[in-house]
Amino acid sequence: DINSSFVEQCLKNHPHSLVFLITTDIDSNQSILYDNLAGKKFDYIVLLSISQYLENVDALGNIIKLLKAHLSEKGKIIDADVVDPKTSSLRDLIAIKFECIRSGKLIAFARFFFYLVFSNYRQLSRNIRLLRISEEDMQLIAARTLLRCKRAPKLTVHPTRANYVFS
Repeated sequence: DINSSFVEQCLKNHPHSLVFLITTDIDSNQSILYDNLAGKKFDYIVLLSISQYLENVDALGNIIKLLKAHLSEKGKIIDADVVDPKTSSLRDLIAIKFECIRSGKLIAFARFFFYLVFSNYRQLSRNIRLLRISEEDMQLIAARTLLRCKRAPKLTVHPTRANYVFS
């Protein structure tokens, strides 16, 4: 992940999993991935809600290319919670609200909404323009990395976000 708080939380909740911090810088990622993944192969590599923070689509393509070397023979890279050109904050908020109502998690939604309104996330999000990645962009990444790419519905709670599986 690119968020150190999320990495800490994942390590706390899943102490035996391999979780580490990456950056938005391609050169740094190459050494980070080499240091953490040297000689290892995985059935699944998950990129959860990071693509939108990258500088451009080529940066994502480079990460996918670097990770491909660490896939097992039938391994998959899952890029989940991708912001596509149709996504907006309002659509996200409405979709999450209805998903929380549907699943009986209205209190969780209220906490999430409170966090969004009163935390520094709101200010940070105003200063960061999220990268929007189309399905065509994902297919180009797949072609350049000699992988197949399929859109996968309902992998995350964001029904307005896209999810892709590279294999």
